[in-house]
Amino acid sequence: MKTIVAFANTQGGKLIVGVDDKTHEIVGVETEILFQLMDGIANAISDSCMPQIIPDIEPQTIDGKTVIIVSVEAGKNRPYYLKSKGKENGTYIRVAGTSRQAFPEKIKRT
Repeated sequence: MKTIVAFANTQGGKLIVGVDDKTHEIVGVETEILFQLMDGIANAISDSCMPQIIPDIEPQTIDGKTVIIVSVEAGKNRPYYLKSKGKENGTYIRVAGTSRQAFPEKIKRT
């Protein structure tokens, strides 16, 4: 969820489910749980993030394996944050390939 919030607070981005983080190998998502997983992602984002973030979530086949692409646009109602941590501690931004907690000065400027 930190990554989703960070995408909304910066230039947006895509989160790909079904790719190994370390090797970047496409491992895919099992077809039997694909739509259940997509619904779970949508619900988790809706339940965890403030203001509401509405991602585009779609399956895509790469090398014969299905992955889930979660696309988040740069938000218009910044700052976005994790409800559970509050605005002060739950606001994240993207720095290169990482999601970092935003400093209070940055939160005021977003």
